[in-house]
Order: sequence, then C-alpha cells, then structure tokens
Amino acid sequence: MVFSLLLASYALINRDCLSSVPLLFYSFVLSGVVDGGTAIMAWFGIVNLDIINIYFIVQFVLLYVLLTDIYSGRWFNRVLFILALGVLFFSIYETYDLFHKQKFTSKAIAMQCVFITLLSAARLIGHSLNTTNMLAKDAWFYFLSGLLLYYSISALTFGTAELVVKSVTIREFTWFINSVISIISNTILIAGIKWHRQTSSSRYI
Repeated sequence: MVFSLLLASYALINRDCLSSVPLLFYSFVLSGVVDGGTAIMAWFGIVNLDIINIYFIVQFVLLYVLLTDIYSGRWFNRVLFILALGVLFFSIYETYDLFHKQKFTSKAIAMQCVFITLLSAARLIGHSLNTTNMLAKDAWFYFLSGLLLYYSISALTFGTAELVVKSVTIREFTWFINSVISIISNTILIAGIKWHRQTSSSRYI
C-alpha cells in the first residue's frame, strides 16, 4: 500500500509531464486512492470488497485502452476488442452476482490480469525491438515492465486463490509474494515517471 501511495503521489507531483499519457496518470492515482481508502476502511472494520472488485474493472478498461490501438481497423485489434468485451462483461456479471456475498471475484480478476499481462508483454517486446533509446533510460520500458511484472503475479495470485490453492498457508504465501512484487513493480513505475519527465521522446508507445 505504501508504495502505491508513493507512486500516486509522485504521479501527482509530475502530472504536467504525464499529461501526454493521461490514462497512465489516472491509473497510478486511482491505485493509490483505492489502496489508501480500502486500508482505512479495513482499519475501521468496513467491508471493502465491492470497491476492490470495481477498482479492478476500471483499471482493466484504462489499461486496455492504453495498451491497444482501439481505433485501428486491423482484424487483430478487432479480435482483442471482442475478447476484452467478453472479459469486461464477465467481470461486471461476477461483481453484480457477488455484490451481496462480499467476496473477491477471483476468476474475473484473474482473467483481467492475464489479459493485461499478455498485452503489456506484447507491447514491451515490440517497443524494445523498435525503440532507438537506451532501455535503461526509456520510460516506456519501465512502464511496460512494471505493468507486466505486477499483472503477471496478480494473475497467478488471484487465479490460485480460488481455483487451485486450498491450503491457507500456501495462499498466504502467494499473497506475500504478490505484496513483494507489488513493491518492486511500483518502484519500476516510479522510475518510468522519472525518465518520462526527462525525455520528450517517450510520449507514446
């Protein structure tokens, strides 16, 4: 939680340079606001699972639009759009169905994370092959790497939470790993903001 708040704060401080990538900016700030808000709610014993479920849906939409060329008429992008709609509708259905059950929509969130993982991996490979910048100083290399790392581990965490792992001990271990990876990925994303601020050539993927 602390590192997501740091990421959101750093994004707000550098909001002028992130104006060229508003969806990424909104994603960073939303992450910090929701993490901080749900932590406060948990402290006071307020159930916050519905907020988390809705948060993942909103993040899915933001990152899908960011990582795809939704205005392209190419057949592949049309297929991605149809698949994304399927994931979105399933997630909304799961959230509505579980609204009174107060539990994670583990299957839906896992599907969202897998989708974003594949998109960010494809973008990262394509960007790394085509960029003329040094990767160590390339903002989009950090942005895409951070997203790929976070969502790949989150896909595993949420996927095993309900479908595979029955042991409470193993489940707690996977959540611990997820927390560690979240810290690392947020640190990578902060580095991305730093290099985005310093290089004007990193405005678009």
